[in-house]
Amino acid sequence: MRSIRKYSFMFSCVLTVLLSACGSAEKHPETVPVSGKVTYDGKPVPKGTITFQPADGQPAVGEIQPDGSFQLSTFGEKDGAVLGVHKIMIISNTADPTMIPGSSPGYVKPKDIIPKKYNQLQTSGLEATVSKDKSAYDFDLK
Repeated sequence: MRSIRKYSFMFSCVLTVLLSACGSAEKHPETVPVSGKVTYDGKPVPKGTITFQPADGQPAVGEIQPDGSFQLSTFGEKDGAVLGVHKIMIISNTADPTMIPGSSPGYVKPKDIIPKKYNQLQTSGLEATVSKDKSAYDFDLK
């Protein structure tokens, strides 16, 4: 009798784990790898973030590297962006992430590296269509 209870309990635990694992798997829209380079007047933008925002859904974000390159992430690291048309914004300034405004000695207000119009989806004028046929998107800002 004791072994039946023991096995019933173990079976219940295993079944609970399996069912909860099946139920918690999130379905995400398909993504494709997206990378590229951001330049301003022909020179690499040395830091910042780039955001691809689809009409509906989760944005893809990438950190701009010192050579101007980026790789996007949406649901996981460097998984790319969802398919479709995206509005794009790019933020790049001289901010030092270790400095806290108003409380860090020597804090200097950051200056924009690129024109402020690129900091917002509504004013950047940048758009890209993410597809399976294209993975590189370069932006030469003026």
